[in-house]
Amino acid sequence: MLSRGFPNPSGQWVSWTLRQDRSREVDLGVVAIDGRRIRSWQRQFVGAGTTRVRWDGTDEAGRRVPSGKYFLVATDGMGRRIGSAVTIVR
Repeated sequence: MLSRGFPNPSGQWVSWTLRQDRSREVDLGVVAIDGRRIRSWQRQFVGAGTTRVRWDGTDEAGRRVPSGKYFLVATDGMGRRIGSAVTIVR
């Protein structure tokens, strides 16, 4: 389960809560509405329970992304994908 981004809309950073019933590898990334991957976190082993994910509103190069709708997407090792939308306002 992936919570809604907070705050939403946001002008700077956004955080989400990822809840899992068991430990597993998870790939996290932020995707623009056109499908471009904006930011990635390396695949990592995430324990069961609650994990907070925070995005500072920047791309891979550290540049602030423009206003628009973005999605945090979490994909587990079996290819199951969940996502949550957030709006960035500059």
